Amino acid sequence: IYQCDWSSDVCSSDLTLIMKGATPHGIVTEYMEEISKHIHRKFEYKVIPKFRIHEMISKGLAEVNCYTSPTWVPRPETFTWSRVLFYKREVIATLKKTPTALSDLQGQRIGTVLRYIYPRLDPLFERKRLIREDVATEDQNLQKLLAGRIDYVVADEVQDRKSTRLNSIHTDI
Repeated sequence: IYQCDWSSDVCSSDLTLIMKGATPHGIVTEYMEEISKHIHRKFEYKVIPKFRIHEMISKGLAEVNCYTSPTWVPRPETFTWSRVLFYKREVIATLKKTPTALSDLQGQRIGTVLRYIYPRLDPLFERKRLIREDVATEDQNLQKLLAGRIDYVVADEVQDRKSTRLNSIHTDI
């Protein structure tokens, strides 16, 4: 049995939905079921904290990590990677008038997820051109945005599209 682990903190309901006592379902589980059929092995699904996934794989406690990227993990060369199955595209979302470029956000606080790597934004955070404001989950960021406690957030494009109230900069982040 292979274990397919994903973070309890970052799963979007569009990707997977797990309810107590219920079978997981969603696009990630559909992919994994197809892979399972192809390799004639059964997967056991586990939801674990996002910061322990790679440690568990390194110790042999898990074998597959769904919905991740080499840019998000420490020492990616120590893992075997499949080809890309689908892309997670992130956008800057706001309730305000949509800025046309990242440069329009100079000095603004941007809601981000704790310990996430944003290859295109991190240099701007490091040079203090943008101010990074971390929370534990994307959903918490959207709640802060909707409550008016922050003006901009990095959001998953799928999640962004579901909220018709948001305006976004649609650039590769």
